[in-house]
Amino acid sequence: MIVSASQIKTFRRCPRLWWFEKVCKVPEDPDSRSRSLVMGSAFHDVVERWLKADDNGLGPDGESVDPFAGLPEFGLDDEEEEKIRRLFGIGVSEGALLRWPGRQIEETFTIPVIPGVALTGVIDLRRPGEIQDHKTMKNFRYSLNEERLAKDMQMLIYAKATLLLHEPEATEITVRHNQFAFEKGEVRVVQATVSAEEIEEFWQTEVVPTVQDMKVLADSNIPEGEWLKTHAEFPQACSKYGGCRFLFVCSGQEHPTELRKRVEKKMNPEPVVKSSPVGLVLLHGATFLKKGSLPGRQMTVSDAFRLLIEKAGNTLEEYAKKDAFARRDLVKQLVPEFVESLGDCWILVRPGLDPDEKNFVSALAAHASAEVVGYGL
Repeated sequence: MIVSASQIKTFRRCPRLWWFEKVCKVPEDPDSRSRSLVMGSAFHDVVERWLKADDNGLGPDGESVDPFAGLPEFGLDDEEEEKIRRLFGIGVSEGALLRWPGRQIEETFTIPVIPGVALTGVIDLRRPGEIQDHKTMKNFRYSLNEERLAKDMQMLIYAKATLLLHEPEATEITVRHNQFAFEKGEVRVVQATVSAEEIEEFWQTEVVPTVQDMKVLADSNIPEGEWLKTHAEFPQACSKYGGCRFLFVCSGQEHPTELRKRVEKKMNPEPVVKSSPVGLVLLHGATFLKKGSLPGRQMTVSDAFRLLIEKAGNTLEEYAKKDAFARRDLVKQLVPEFVESLGDCWILVRPGLDPDEKNFVSALAAHASAEVVGYGL
């Protein structure tokens, strides 16, 4: 079995969530990837290209490296691309990003944990005595300070790998976050030095016992339909990060097999038929639409969601004041009548939905006459 630092963190937050994702391998909704994640991946691509160039900005072929060459692959709009360019420039000018001597970039490692389980990861930048991770975020509200960084699961695991594979004689490792906030274009560096003894103690007391528990659950061979046998409830995890995608399962509103079928249907949709829709059609993935490419009425998820709330006599501001569970229940209650009122209509489901919009789309899917992907539109 192969695990990662993020898997360990997921398991510690909610073992059942990890079991659904990594043991049962329930696929992730293709619409669940937020714009912030897309922008983070694009930013990492820019930084990686720049750091892999030599000190003169040249690649192995002797040609100048354009760090922004890969941006078109991420489907960013002009504003998003400009934010990445600006934040990258600040990172370089302020010294958060440096072409350190002896640097290793995007270094993959695999190390043993217990018999039958190994741990893998990718270190953004490693140089003698130090490991760095580039963290993108909206703002610094949830970023780690020096004290929390010194106890961070991911960084201490990476430090353990560094000691084990590259610097077995080192007495300490510096762990560093290069933090990039898109909202105000801010950059800061946070670092902490951790002794080899502290790293080993964390490994033995936190990592190894958790991985042992993960293996026990993975080896339990609990059928997917008997998910209640996994662990007790972890309600504190249900609303984290915009709400767990398995909340409907754990609350008894959806069987995991139904969730799997719904997501797999979205991943392997029917081809688009360019004719007037009959009933509600969810059109996934059409980021840019040519004018007149769809017959009949069409609207975005955001517009449809606003209309749903307004038809119920609320404003989006009033709706946002409710807790996550109340919002989910309200949407589920309102959707059937709303779909009936729409008649024949296309709703365009683009990447980067927020958690409430994702919940809305899930509720719509139960009443849609078709879900299709908008290739070639």
